[in-house]
Amino acid sequence: MDRSQPAVVSGRIVGGGTSAAVRRSPLCRAPIHRSAAAAFTALRTDNPLLRLGSEDREFLWAILTTASIPKDAYDANRDPVELAHRAAVDARKLADQLECDLFRGPLQDSLQAFIAKFRDLPAALRELACVSHTISVVGKLGQKGKAGLNQLLVMASELVRLRTGHYYDEHLMELWQGIRDPNLTKEELTADTIRKTRSRLQNDYPDLYRAAVARVEEWSSE
Repeated sequence: MDRSQPAVVSGRIVGGGTSAAVRRSPLCRAPIHRSAAAAFTALRTDNPLLRLGSEDREFLWAILTTASIPKDAYDANRDPVELAHRAAVDARKLADQLECDLFRGPLQDSLQAFIAKFRDLPAALRELACVSHTISVVGKLGQKGKAGLNQLLVMASELVRLRTGHYYDEHLMELWQGIRDPNLTKEELTADTIRKTRSRLQNDYPDLYRAAVARVEEWSSE
């Protein structure tokens, strides 16, 4: 893997990079170099993204290519983070159900001999369920794949800002539209899509937003 390709696990950025030897390999770099070069060649001549150097172009191409994965291709039922989040939420539901139907239900006196030693179970389950708040920083229940792809788009946007001093959303969208396969999604994308994605991630998932900015800054300092 080239360092220009961000590492993504279950839709979330977890790092990136490989050894210097791999990054220098002509065989490794050739496919991404050709694809990135073709994408930038197709841009209008006044697009400010053409000022970017070759490595920045390849990194930007890799981010946008990964962000082009259809959101409905994400399978929450196979994401271990999503499954853990769901289990924590279910623990709270079970606590409420036990409290209502068993420990305070119509049979509570009849079953007292059997349930007395489990009286603290609902409280323990609610305490366990609090882990859902920690997990939710990488996405709401069922939304982690979408949040991860949005994080990639923010990375692309922040790279443009860092290198040019402006977001240039309309010009970034021109590049993205040239990379995306229009047959994979019916979603209509405009420059406003990027602006809204950036604002939404910053407001709803500030930790993901900070991670996206940090990854771009790390790339720029390498």
